[in-house]
Amino acid sequence: MSDILKRMQKASFIDKAAVMSKSEFFNNRDLIPLPVPIMNVAWSGRLDGGFGAGMHLICGPSKHFKSNLALVLVKAYLDAKEDGIILFYDSEFGSLPEYWETAGIDTSRVLHLPIKNMEEFKFDVMKKLEDIKPGDNVMIYVDSLGNLASKKELEDALKESSAADMTRAKVGKGLARMITPYLVDLNIPMVAIQHTYDTMEMYSKKVVSGGQGWILSSNTIFIMGKRQVKEGKDLQGFEFVLNTDKSRFIKERSALPVTVTFDGGIDKFSGLLDIAVATGHVQRPNNRSYVRPFVEVDDGKLWKKSELNTDEFWDPILNDETFKTAVTQLYSLTSPKSVILDDYGNIVIDTGESGSFKVDEDTGEIID
Repeated sequence: MSDILKRMQKASFIDKAAVMSKSEFFNNRDLIPLPVPIMNVAWSGRLDGGFGAGMHLICGPSKHFKSNLALVLVKAYLDAKEDGIILFYDSEFGSLPEYWETAGIDTSRVLHLPIKNMEEFKFDVMKKLEDIKPGDNVMIYVDSLGNLASKKELEDALKESSAADMTRAKVGKGLARMITPYLVDLNIPMVAIQHTYDTMEMYSKKVVSGGQGWILSSNTIFIMGKRQVKEGKDLQGFEFVLNTDKSRFIKERSALPVTVTFDGGIDKFSGLLDIAVATGHVQRPNNRSYVRPFVEVDDGKLWKKSELNTDEFWDPILNDETFKTAVTQLYSLTSPKSVILDDYGNIVIDTGESGSFKVDEDTGEIID
């Protein structure tokens, strides 16, 4: 360290000032692993990653898996932190204790905090953030920011005034600005449900409601999509798509699907097949079977489609370092090497360890 850098650090009023390469804000990033690999990719760009401190917004219309997805994160946090607790700010009162218990969450570790307006949330959460000490394992969950009125909106209703409320976005922006440094400093994840609205353009798009404050302060913003999963004409469930509106970790506009069926619940292996075919770790010699060319014990074994959603099929692939590297290169903003398309449109992936290989994007075949 240079002399001037040492002097500037010593003279700093900020007690956590440190050389960036050694700063605890970047080098002690604590990731909470999620039970579905594609969710780890969504929050960190890595199959073995997860979500960490900071603000994360899950946005979308009603019935788009927002609260259920948030409960997956809550469960993962409590599993990872034996002494962890959840501060649950509830403005919708639709997330019943039975839902939490069905998700396997110990509700005795959850502090339920009913809130009626934005100011009530602001005063309470800031008081708690001031009281939390470094090392306390706390996660904040808000359901939802989109349903919180401002105090002025309530007062106008009581006065029978129909004046438009121009304060809500301003209050939200100020609150987001205040919360953000505490979340990072205290290593606290905050997951919040937010609503969306459609723009008035010719080709409308979904936009996060609540003003720019929440958008600017968030590490991750997903706008949920939804499509049907059918077998013939029978509806089997839905595929909920995490459309990346903003991320500090993965490429913007990445779309990561999570399949949920009525019989099986969340599919642990959601979205992996398309990725593995693109990287060449799974190939399709014909329309009815699949092979794993990098798994030596297979020796050309053909796998039926009905056999794919199993640990037996996916474990060797998920543990393959070349597959982990390829996924990181496909999605992560901080990947040291990029995925390149050659002159023929083939994906070229440099694994960094085992050399490089080419994969035909359409057929999934490895090209020498």
